[in-house]
Amino acid sequence: MSALLYNGDKDISHERESRCINMLFVILVLYVTGIAFILLSVFGSKTEGLSTKHTLYTIGSAIITIAIFISIGYAIQYLTAALYGL
Repeated sequence: MSALLYNGDKDISHERESRCINMLFVILVLYVTGIAFILLSVFGSKTEGLSTKHTLYTIGSAIITIAIFISIGYAIQYLTAALYGL
């Protein structure tokens, strides 16, 4: 059992926790960036053209959609790992 938990001096569970924190940070940054683009399209300068606002809104929506799919994939991966760990 200890051979499964330890790989030399590195603790595998610590590596998994580090990857988890990194992935959550990436997802959070994607959500914040997407929301920033959408807010910029809504509350942006009045001199911007309509196509610029639509472009900002589309980019923000696309970024949030990517973040949602990454979140779903990450949740499936986490649940699968938890089920195999039982």
